[in-house]
Amino acid sequence: MSRNARNNDKIQNQAKHVCEKCGKMFTSPSGRKDHFVRVHDDKPRYRCSTCSQGFMTRTLYLSHVLMHGKDKQYKCLKCPKRFAHKKDMKAHLKAKHTDDHFKCEQCEKVYKYEQGLRAHIQSVHVGKHFACFMCSKTFSFQPNYLRHLKQKHL
Repeated sequence: MSRNARNNDKIQNQAKHVCEKCGKMFTSPSGRKDHFVRVHDDKPRYRCSTCSQGFMTRTLYLSHVLMHGKDKQYKCLKCPKRFAHKKDMKAHLKAKHTDDHFKCEQCEKVYKYEQGLRAHIQSVHVGKHFACFMCSKTFSFQPNYLRHLKQKHL
């Protein structure tokens, strides 16, 4: 069979499997069906039995199902909620806790995350004492020290 004849057969074979929506040609009916479902069908082919979320492709569905089986190792820094994926935890933080702040009771410095506040307290305030330079009285918290200065010496 000549090269032209093979090309003509291929073109005729493709012409038998044309997408009704966009006219794209395929060499097999399964290729056309896969294309249609992936590109044009808006009903999910796969549904998660755990949470009922729908997915268009098997790959996305399987990835999602695996997530349910994983340990939820990423804990929200501001609430008890846990996540299997870091990106989901970050999205949760942004959506649910954008206006939350953690304020230091000793110096009123504000932190976005609780762990930042804890690190601040450890490095700045733990074991620190504020001594009055006028009477040598000591304070564990800076606001108390400042209040003492204003009330007793200024």
